[in-house]
Amino acid sequence: MLIENDPFTVVWFSPDSNGLSLIQSIFASYAWTTTPEGLRSNYSSLAMQPVILFDLIGFREHSIKKIKSIASLLPQIPIIAVGDHSCSALTEAAIENGAADFYFGPLNSGLLRKRIMTILDDSGNVDTQSNTKYRDTQPVELAFMAFYDELTGLPNRKLFFSRLDDLAKTNLMNETFFSLLYIDLDGFKNINDAHTHKAGDWLLQQVAMRLRNCVKRNDTVARMGGDEFSILLVEIDDTDVVANIAQRIVYNISAPFFYNNQQLNINASVGIALFPQNASSSQELLERADQAMYKAKQIGRGNYRFYASEDQIINTKTFG
Repeated sequence: MLIENDPFTVVWFSPDSNGLSLIQSIFASYAWTTTPEGLRSNYSSLAMQPVILFDLIGFREHSIKKIKSIASLLPQIPIIAVGDHSCSALTEAAIENGAADFYFGPLNSGLLRKRIMTILDDSGNVDTQSNTKYRDTQPVELAFMAFYDELTGLPNRKLFFSRLDDLAKTNLMNETFFSLLYIDLDGFKNINDAHTHKAGDWLLQQVAMRLRNCVKRNDTVARMGGDEFSILLVEIDDTDVVANIAQRIVYNISAPFFYNNQQLNINASVGIALFPQNASSSQELLERADQAMYKAKQIGRGNYRFYASEDQIINTKTFG
C-alpha cells in the first residue's frame, strides 16, 4: 500500500512506537513525535503538508488535553483521532478541542487514506472550506452512526464490507493472508424472549467486549446484525493460531454472564474461511465462512469449524 506520491506527511503522534513501522510501510513519508512542542519545532522541516494521526488508545485520558495543545500550537495541521470502539466516548470531545476527524480501524486500511484526502485538497493544503462543511453537516454522532453499530460500538456491516474488500484487494497484490470468522450466538433468542429486550441489548454489548478482548488491535470485530458478528484476522498465516483464537472465542462466550443477579448462558458457533486459500473474492470468502458456521452449528452448541470441501478434513472444537 506504499504510495510514492502522497501529497502529505503523516505524523504518528503517540507514546507508543509500535505503530511507527506500520505507518512507515503504508505512507511514502512520515514523522514521529510525542510532544506538541517537539512537533512545532520540527514543523518547518517537514517537506509536505503534515497530517497528524493521534493515538487515542495510547494517550487515553490525556488525549483531549494533548489534542487541544497541538491545535493551539499548530492550528494549520489537521488532526485525525485514531482508535477503536473503546475510545468512542472521546470522539466528540476530540472534535470540539481541535481534531478535524476521527478514524476507528486498522491503520493499513484504504479508508484511512481516503479520510486524509477528504481533509486535504489536491494541492496538499488544508481544505478549510471542506473541513468546515464537514464539521457543520456531519456531527460526530452522525458520522459514527454511519459506520458503527449504535448498540455495541463495533463497526457495522457497511464498514465491515469496506474493510473486507480493501483486505482482499491488497492481499491479492501482496500475496499475504487473512481470515474471516463468522459468529452466531446459540441461545440468544431464548434469553431475549424469556427476559427483556433490555437484557438482550446488554448481553450483546458484553459479547462485543469479550470478542474484542480475543483479538489484536488491528483486527476488525463487526456486528453484522441481530446476534451475528464477524471478525477479520490480519497478519496471521498460521491456521493453528487462527484455531486458537476461535477456540478462545468459543470458550469466552460460553462463560456465564450475570445480569441483575441472574445468570445468562449462551454459546457461539464460529465458521472460519481463509483468504486466498478458500476464496478468490471478498463475497466468496464471506459465503464460505457462513457455510462453515452452519456446519459448526449442526454439530451442536459451542463449536468452531474451518471451511473445507466435502473431501477435506474439518477441524472442530466443542465447549459448553
